Amino acid sequence: MIEEMEAWFISQSSILDTFYKTDVSKKLAKKPASEFPHPDEELQKITKDSRRGEYHKIRHGALLLAALDADQLMKDFPDFRRLIESF
Repeated sequence: MIEEMEAWFISQSSILDTFYKTDVSKKLAKKPASEFPHPDEELQKITKDSRRGEYHKIRHGALLLAALDADQLMKDFPDFRRLIESF
């Protein structure tokens, strides 16, 4: 897979606001999620002062994955569609 899962989280930024219990999405640059060179670093930066603390791939990743809209991801990320269709 080319994209990191963090790009998926950024693409559905409302889940970030809900999960981190603050408007962290307002701190994101206004560009497509796939254009963030290091989306994991971006998430760490925008969440460092949140109630849940800084984004952590292991502790937060699985919980955020469960909140994603898979149908929307298939529309937005061709690699996600290929991943799902390969099963």
